[in-house]
Amino acid sequence: PPEFNQFSDLENYIIGGIRGYWYDSIFKKESIPLYYVNSEKQSFMMLRRERVDLVPMDERVGWHLLGQFFPQDLHLFKTLDKPLNRSDLCLMVSRAYPDAKNLLKQFDLALKKIKGKR
Repeated sequence: PPEFNQFSDLENYIIGGIRGYWYDSIFKKESIPLYYVNSEKQSFMMLRRERVDLVPMDERVGWHLLGQFFPQDLHLFKTLDKPLNRSDLCLMVSRAYPDAKNLLKQFDLALKKIKGKR
C-alpha cells in the first residue's frame, strides 16, 4: 500500500468510493476524484479486479466484508498504516422507532456501566 500522510499522497491512485458515504465531501474538498459504485461488495470487487487501487472503509468492517466476499483471497488485501479518518462511534435511532427515547436511555445506562460510571 502507498504511504499516506496527507491527501496529496493519494493523487496518483484510483480510489473507489460508495455513493453517499461520509468521505465524499472530504475527497471533493481535496480535489481527489472517486470512482463510485453503489455497494461495499461492488467496491471490493473493483479492488479485487484491480480496477481501483484503494477503497476507503472502516478497517474492521472492511476485513469483515472481505472475509464474506473473498475468504480465500484475504492475503491479497492490505490496509494503510495511517487511517483516513478517526472518529468516535455513535448510535442513531429513528425518532419514529417505537419507544426510541427509552431505548436510548437504556443504552446510555448500559454504556455508563461498561465505563464504570454507575
